[in-house]
Order: sequence, then structure tokens, then C-alpha cells
Amino acid sequence: MKFAIEIKPTYIIISPEGSVMNQEFVAALTSKTKEGSQANSGQCYIIDMAHAEYMENDALDALLGLHETIYNEEGSIVFVNLQESVMQKMKQERLHLSINIAATMPEAVDFINHEMMERGLLNEL
Repeated sequence: MKFAIEIKPTYIIISPEGSVMNQEFVAALTSKTKEGSQANSGQCYIIDMAHAEYMENDALDALLGLHETIYNEEGSIVFVNLQESVMQKMKQERLHLSINIAATMPEAVDFINHEMMERGLLNEL
């Protein structure tokens, strides 16, 4: 699977080019985030899902697992630009209640910045 990757000072934008979100899709995405985490622990990711038009059931647990792994490593992850069909599947399975979703890229960036600020304040205590 191909990915467009854009590295910013405080986060990485990963844009998978696959149209079907399944377990293989999430495994490839997980591999890319592991590469980033090896380079910098506590890395933050914005996953641009604009190309994913369909979500299969086997992606649900894998996506939640990716989300939990990033947070266990003190990172952040937010998904942005979800197609309506993917969002409906997430809502149907209630996954949208467990992962971070932003409607727009500026909202995703704000979310990441806010979480980084919160971590900074908590680390000062």
C-alpha cells in the first residue's frame, strides 16, 4: 500500500492511498506509525482517510488497537477526512466513541496541539 507522508515539527500526517479499509490496510498503517515511533517516542499522528471509501468489519478492532498502542506510547492519533460510508460504519459499530476523529485538517492539528499542551502541563506536576 502506498502512503503520502508529511513530517511537521510536532506531528506526522499519514495519508493512506487505499480505498478499502480492512485488516491489511490497518496493518500497513500500524507499520508506518511504528517507524515514526522508533524515531521519536511519543509521536503524534494525523491520519488523512480521504481515500478510504469503504470499511470492512475486520478493520474495526485493528483500528482500535492502533489507537490504544499510540496512546500507550504517550503519543496521539487523530483520524481526519473520513468518507461518509466509513463514518457511518464507525458509528454503527460505535468505534467513533473510542477513537479521535476530526472533520477537518485544522481541527485535527488543533486536537494534536491541545493534547501536547495537556501532556506538558501534566508532566510539570
